[in-house]
Amino acid sequence: MIAGGAPASGGSAGRRGRGAHQLVLPGLVLAALIAVGPDVTRASEGEPGPAAATAPTDRDVVYGIDPPGSGVTFVLRTTWHDVRGRSGGVTGTIRSRSGDLFDDAGVDVVVDATTMETGNARRDRKMHEEFLLTATWPVIRFRSGAPPHVIGRIVEGATEAGDAIRFTLSGDLEIRGATRPVVLALTARREGEGWRVTGEHEVSLQEYGIPDPSILINRVRDTVTVSLSILAIPRNPPNDAD
Repeated sequence: MIAGGAPASGGSAGRRGRGAHQLVLPGLVLAALIAVGPDVTRASEGEPGPAAATAPTDRDVVYGIDPPGSGVTFVLRTTWHDVRGRSGGVTGTIRSRSGDLFDDAGVDVVVDATTMETGNARRDRKMHEEFLLTATWPVIRFRSGAPPHVIGRIVEGATEAGDAIRFTLSGDLEIRGATRPVVLALTARREGEGWRVTGEHEVSLQEYGIPDPSILINRVRDTVTVSLSILAIPRNPPNDAD
């Protein structure tokens, strides 16, 4: 969700381009990659069933997103150039009954849409006032609807063998009041006592009711590439949850 103007460069105000245009990113995520969210449980008998939200308990293992160590970036492509932006306002919670986040975690990620910026004040004002409408919908939210589905473990790049895990996470992504089902492809790696979760997802402006910001010959692609990097740190480690 990006408002028109020149591309952002190095976090400073973008240089003036040929003609004003307005670009918009329906940010997440993620991003994403969590405010207190629904718990996810599995069927008590037979094969794992669909996840069901249950009330949190004092025995849940809880990880929280570390805002200083987390963020969302986005890229919107136009005829003339790419527009890049970011948001550092990522919060949320991951909860697990078993203590294994990759078995039964329930995830709730919240991005403060009012903090999204592209380095160009004029463009950012249009993004918030005309496209994201952040005065009405100030947050972008992802809530998982099923346990993570582990694809595999990666040794290369992990702090220890098996510490990097590839998985998918399905749930609902809410942007500007519209909610759509999504499946996120993510990778988690050990970082200290927590997990660094990264991923990338294509978000359609049209699906979330974001107006097409194209102007004349400067056409804007409908999809925005959103990248999520979050640091989840334990609030009550498994050995403290009993």
